[in-house]
Amino acid sequence: MNARSRRGFTLIELTIVVMLGMLLVAAVHTVLITNLRAYTVMNSKVRSQQTVRGGSQVLFAELRELSPQGGDLISIAGDAMTVRNSSTFGIVCGEVKSGKMTVIRYGRWIGIGDSVFVLADNDPAKTADDVWHAALVSAVDTTATCGGNHAQKITLKGMKAALAADSVLLGAPARVYQHYTYSHALVDGSWYLARTEPFGEAEPLVGPLRPPAEEGLHFEYLDSLGVATTIPTDVAQFRITLRSAPGAAGPSGEPIADTIVTRVYARN
Repeated sequence: MNARSRRGFTLIELTIVVMLGMLLVAAVHTVLITNLRAYTVMNSKVRSQQTVRGGSQVLFAELRELSPQGGDLISIAGDAMTVRNSSTFGIVCGEVKSGKMTVIRYGRWIGIGDSVFVLADNDPAKTADDVWHAALVSAVDTTATCGGNHAQKITLKGMKAALAADSVLLGAPARVYQHYTYSHALVDGSWYLARTEPFGEAEPLVGPLRPPAEEGLHFEYLDSLGVATTIPTDVAQFRITLRSAPGAAGPSGEPIADTIVTRVYARN
C-alpha cells in the first residue's frame, strides 16, 4: 500500500463537511422552531376558544333555568350576579316549633345559608289557605332521625312567628335553594369566571379572562322588550360577554385571544 492510499481528508474536505453539517443543523433547527411556534399559536387559540365557550356553556345551563319573576335572581351587576338555584327537596317528618323543623332530605345535606320554602297547608280540605313560607337556614343538626331514617333538624331564621301562626303538617314538602354568586374574581393572580357559595371562597370555573377594566366578563340584563333594566324581577334575557386573556403572539405579533357573546333567555 503506497502513501497516496493511506492519506486522510484534506483541510478543504473537512471544512466542506463541517459547513454542510452546520447548514443541516441550522435547517433542522429552523423547522423545529417554526413548528414550535405554530404549535404554540394553535394551542393558544384552542385554549382561548375553550375558555370562552366553556364559560358560556356554564352560564347558559345555569341561567336558562332561572325564573327572575319568581325571585331566582337575587342581585345583578355588570360583572357579577347572585342567583337562587334549586338544590334539594325535603319532607317534614318531625315536630315544627320555635322556628325549627325536622326534615328528611332527598339530595345533598341542607346547609347554613340555604333558602327553604315550606308549605303550610293549614286546612287540608282547602287550597285557598295554603301558604309557602320562605326563610334562610341559620343552623343545622345532622344527627336527627325520623322513623329510623337519617334526617336534619334545621333552624329557619325569622320563621318562629310564621310557623306558630300556620300549620306545617307532617309530610309537608320543603324546597331547598342555594345561593350562588357568579362573578369576575381574581384567583392566584389571574382573572376567572368564578362561583361563590354563601360563606365560601370563590371557586374558579373557567379562565383566565381579561381583567375587569377590559371587560373580561360582562353581564347585560334586558327586559321582555330587549331594553336594559336594573330590576332583577324584570329581567327576561341575559347578554353575556366573555373575553379570554391574551396568550401567545400570532404571526404578526398580535396577542391571541377570543371573545364570545351569548344571549340567554330566562325561564320565567
